[in-house]
Amino acid sequence: MKNLANHFLIAMPSMEDPFFSRSLTYICEHNEEGAMGLVVNQPTNMTLKELLEQADKDAEVDDEKGQQIV
Repeated sequence: MKNLANHFLIAMPSMEDPFFSRSLTYICEHNEEGAMGLVVNQPTNMTLKELLEQADKDAEVDDEKGQQIV
């Protein structure tokens, strides 16, 4: 299977999946273990801090600014 990292996936109009219907998804990571992407055209209740913490469990996030500490 082709590696889809750094690509966008566009949901077909006929897709009825509640998570991906009418979605544009950016694939951040795609490997043998699975894939991780972000739906970029639908709102979320998740903050940037929560997103970074979920994407990288070992990342430290500055609570005040919600930015990742390198």
